[in-house]
Amino acid sequence: MKEIYSKIIDFFDKKFFVATFVYLVIAIFAGWLASEFRENDIFAQVDWLSAQYFLSIRSDVLTVIMESITFLGDAKFVIVAIVIVLFLLTLRKKHIYSIALALATAGVFITSLLFKDIFSRPRPQGHQLVVESGFSFPSVHAIIAVALYGMLAYFLVKYFKNKYAKIITGIAGFVIILAIGVSRVYLGVHWPSDVIGSYIFGGFWLAILIYLLEKRDMIE
Repeated sequence: MKEIYSKIIDFFDKKFFVATFVYLVIAIFAGWLASEFRENDIFAQVDWLSAQYFLSIRSDVLTVIMESITFLGDAKFVIVAIVIVLFLLTLRKKHIYSIALALATAGVFITSLLFKDIFSRPRPQGHQLVVESGFSFPSVHAIIAVALYGMLAYFLVKYFKNKYAKIITGIAGFVIILAIGVSRVYLGVHWPSDVIGSYIFGGFWLAILIYLLEKRDMIE
């Protein structure tokens, strides 16, 4: 147990807090970039045209599929999934995995709620297929998708020995993350730039945590 506690304490060293500060700077930049994207006439038009494309391909069958996909990033599903995964990791004594997963998801969730109020970006209006409240940027679904499924894909890639299993896992993680972001635009609750900015937002935090794990050789 002392070794576990030592690893946990060691994780929260100066490098972690420096990396966290850098992440916040990048997150602010991602928010600024998304805001500039919307305010610039040319970029705003690209954003609008991209959103219109997704509206144009709507169908009853595709809507059901997109609603199912977006549920993978819904708070209710995500919380249950995280609790189950953390329980399984604890049983297998993968304590560092548990810490990384908790930090990945909780970190982006808390900061995304904070940044929603900072940027106060309105959601698209008039074409929403699901009811959503609050501001548009960042997309919590997209950010959580990056943090949760990105981290799970990383764990599995580290676990699998077979090269093809690693490749398939990486592709599967990427597809799930991409699909959840696309579903938010399709359902009319986010602009494409919201999702892109959110991928930057969440992806950088995920990269930091993976870097810290790899750098310290703390994977069990």
